[in-house]
Amino acid sequence: MHRIHLVFISLFFCATIHSAHGQKTILNGILKDKQTGDPIYPAKVQVTTDHYTTTTPEGRFDVEFLPVDKQELIFIAPGYDTLCVTLSIPLGTTAQLDFFLFGKDLVLNEVQVSGQRDGTFELQRLRNVENMAIYASKKSERIQLESVVANLATNNARQIYKDIPGLNIWENDGAGLQLSIGARGLDPNRTSNFNTRQNGYDISADALGYPESYYTPPSQALQRIEIVRGAAS
Repeated sequence: MHRIHLVFISLFFCATIHSAHGQKTILNGILKDKQTGDPIYPAKVQVTTDHYTTTTPEGRFDVEFLPVDKQELIFIAPGYDTLCVTLSIPLGTTAQLDFFLFGKDLVLNEVQVSGQRDGTFELQRLRNVENMAIYASKKSERIQLESVVANLATNNARQIYKDIPGLNIWENDGAGLQLSIGARGLDPNRTSNFNTRQNGYDISADALGYPESYYTPPSQALQRIEIVRGAAS
């Protein structure tokens, strides 16, 4: 009698476990964009038990829960914020729910930045009328030596004139003692096609005959360099 009683209890316990495993909790749903309502694909739907599935092109997904009271769902999709949801669905039922994700794209307000040139820029333009001279129709540049990123001690012409388009620079000595630049394809030898002045005075050997410049002021002693190109400049 005692042995039969043990067998009966064992069989009943096994039948109860089998019945619990036979009950499935299933969740059917659609994952959508919160702003547009469009289905989200591809997206990963993960359950607390590390079981996961992916959405279909229509945003649909099916997940099966283990027989526990609460389940946690995690929705992950590129370009969207991750969503974590805790659900409590009765054991052995099939539920249908829709979920929504917020996109990470942000629309920023327009920003306008305005400023005024205060003279600290490396390269500037001459005004139309300046010091009794007219530069309105001339190509002109003003180099502020204090703003130039260069080694002024070496008189390196390529560093000083690097931002001015259309200049030909010829380095015929290593110390930078003779400035050699040309424009419009003309010979740059000793700046022979420019009238070179310092503080308004000619420093060329012969401004009318042989206007080659044999002397170049040291860059460290200069405040600015003005270059004017064009007819009758």
